[in-house]
Amino acid sequence: MRRNKPWIGNESSCGIGESVTPNAQMSAPVKWQHQVSGFDTVDFGIYVNWNRWRKLERDLSDSKAKAIHSRDDACTIDLGIPNMLCRATGKAPMYAFGLATPRYKLWIAAREEPNTYPNAYASPSAQMLWEHGVESTVRIIRDDIEAIGGDVGRVQISRVDLCADFKLDRGLNEQWLEHHRVSRAKKVSRHLEGGTLQTFHVGKGKAPVQLRIYDKTAEIEHSNKPWMRDYWPSDGKSNVWRVEYQLRREILKQFGINTPNDLLSKAGGLWLNLTSAWFSLRLHDNEHTSRRTLCQFWQAVQQAGEHLAPTVELQRFDTGKRIDLKRLLQQVLGYSKTFAAHRGLYDPDEAFTQLKDEVLKITDTKSFSESVRCKSIQLGIDSKPRSEAMDE
Repeated sequence: MRRNKPWIGNESSCGIGESVTPNAQMSAPVKWQHQVSGFDTVDFGIYVNWNRWRKLERDLSDSKAKAIHSRDDACTIDLGIPNMLCRATGKAPMYAFGLATPRYKLWIAAREEPNTYPNAYASPSAQMLWEHGVESTVRIIRDDIEAIGGDVGRVQISRVDLCADFKLDRGLNEQWLEHHRVSRAKKVSRHLEGGTLQTFHVGKGKAPVQLRIYDKTAEIEHSNKPWMRDYWPSDGKSNVWRVEYQLRREILKQFGINTPNDLLSKAGGLWLNLTSAWFSLRLHDNEHTSRRTLCQFWQAVQQAGEHLAPTVELQRFDTGKRIDLKRLLQQVLGYSKTFAAHRGLYDPDEAFTQLKDEVLKITDTKSFSESVRCKSIQLGIDSKPRSEAMDE
């Protein structure tokens, strides 16, 4: 999070050329003041080699059994970290043991070493992130894991909530948001209280990208987080609204965000992409939604990313199109067994040798190479042949 000098903006409820639905009760903020931009959630997976695993696993198992029979579903555990609790439950599906301190939650898998996936998972509190920043937060949790007896390897970002807060002269109106909304996600839900909009949510509950635009001052009253006001230059007693994007691992990978350093260097560009391509508020001045002019308020929202990191354009690779390799190999194996059965071949080496010979008979080398290059591009994979990649 970067401290900033707030700016003041203003906007009329609609722009020149705006098509407004008759009798629609729409109102836009006329004045706004940027408060702060930052990270409200950063969860990360940790690859750990435990030095005294047998003792640690025994301590965790004993404390978990004790927590299960506790009224609070938790009990204190002495691992050398002050004020640490062991919880009765872990984190499905991989992490058997759950630990918690006042500043963060930590889950540990029942594995001495990591495999393809991290064997520890940390979720720092929002207060810890705002107070210490991402780098220091990761370092603190890393130090605690090492104090427990772990050698920390790679740290992998798993979830991020990016946000920007604005003090408005009036609350946001659901009709105005819906009228100007241009978004990839079709699912929209709203939470109202006494007929007044509290939260405007875009995206399905388990979607890799979601957006929340909500009354942060009202949320603070409900969640008892008065410390957040310390990061606002205004009094923050009313009409501070938050724009917050929630991103899961799937999307972070597509933007090449894997490590904390990746996140800190690319956060500005990520915000720019999200506020341009995934969801934006635009005037109705062009039939093509992508060419419509951004509402002035949303222009200010977009500029708020400059306080996260220098804004650079990010390229997104759609890894969602990648094939599940394990499933693909199972399909190949199934066809291979059918081929072997027709040939009466029971030895796998002989079966695969004959299968290879038969496939090569019907394969044109040049067209095969070109087809692989095309398929690689479609899947968002570097299309260089292996021999070229190895030479670099």
